[in-house]
Amino acid sequence: MHRRTLIVFTLVNVAACSLLLTAGVPLPPVRLPSAAAPGVSRARILQPSPALASTTLTTQVLDDLRSHDTAVRAAAARLAGEHGVREALPALRQLTQSSDPDVSIAGALAVARLERRPAALLDHVATGAVPAAAAAALLDCPDESAVEALAHLAAPADPTVRGVALRALARRAPDVAVPLIASGLRDSEDSLRFQALEASLDAPDAEYEPALRALSVSFDPLERRLALAGLASLGDGAAAESLRSMLRDVEAADAVQIAESMVRAGVQGGAQAWSVNLDRLKSMDQADTILRMRADAPADLAPVLRERLRSPSRAVRIAAAVVLAEDGEAAAGDVLQADAVGCGDVAVEAEARVLLALLDRR
Repeated sequence: MHRRTLIVFTLVNVAACSLLLTAGVPLPPVRLPSAAAPGVSRARILQPSPALASTTLTTQVLDDLRSHDTAVRAAAARLAGEHGVREALPALRQLTQSSDPDVSIAGALAVARLERRPAALLDHVATGAVPAAAAAALLDCPDESAVEALAHLAAPADPTVRGVALRALARRAPDVAVPLIASGLRDSEDSLRFQALEASLDAPDAEYEPALRALSVSFDPLERRLALAGLASLGDGAAAESLRSMLRDVEAADAVQIAESMVRAGVQGGAQAWSVNLDRLKSMDQADTILRMRADAPADLAPVLRERLRSPSRAVRIAAAVVLAEDGEAAAGDVLQADAVGCGDVAVEAEARVLLALLDRR
């Protein structure tokens, strides 16, 4: 897995990791912040709540936006954008100019949601310190012009930005993404090709088959595994069996990632293999693995994650709750309430408020 970092970018995932800090989990590189993969119930574009934000929520958001803690400010920005706290717009516009990438992207996404246009995010794509993270955040911008913006970014450009935009576009507008994914699969740039392989699982299409077959015999084990998953998602039984055979005699961490590819490709037995091999990891590594799937967890893994809500490890319980809360799982709120609210860490509590408020909205 020596080239895993080529596709798991250390992008900004606004307030994604703060809940695990006090649980002792190291901050992992995170996946593309996005709507869920195919088959996941969270296949939606978040929009501000049509109801006016409550006075209590507005007061809390405005207070947290003035915090000295960057994680608290980023969480408050997310809450403001998702709940239509328009009173926060002046403060949010200031946040877009922050030198801290977590804060600036959180502020830009909130402004884009409240104004219902992607201008603030496009400014970050053009001039920001983390254009790839801004491109990924375009997925959650409700205005349809975001599709055009993503299509533009997924065309020939910086390979990192292009790859991230390609994955976001695959989830937002698969029909637009297919020819761009096919082109990315044939690209000589490794980082773009890996992202195109991931995107091929988000928007399967027979057009990819020649490129996937060529990549399925790659010397790189990650490239080979993703290409086989792509073929399996197109109904190739031999590719599915090859993935199953890859589970044998490998380290637990590698087996978990192979099993995750099986799940995303719809290969029978993938969820069970993921669960069994996750249990082979130490608790902190389990939490790290679960958190990497935030907003990107296949629906078939939901039962496995629900089991982890009862884990003896606080870190694992919180990680599972974070992922499930994004999908509206009520039991996740119970875990967050018990393990995070009132813990005394302002960053942890701010993130818990975001997720609990999302659950309340449903």
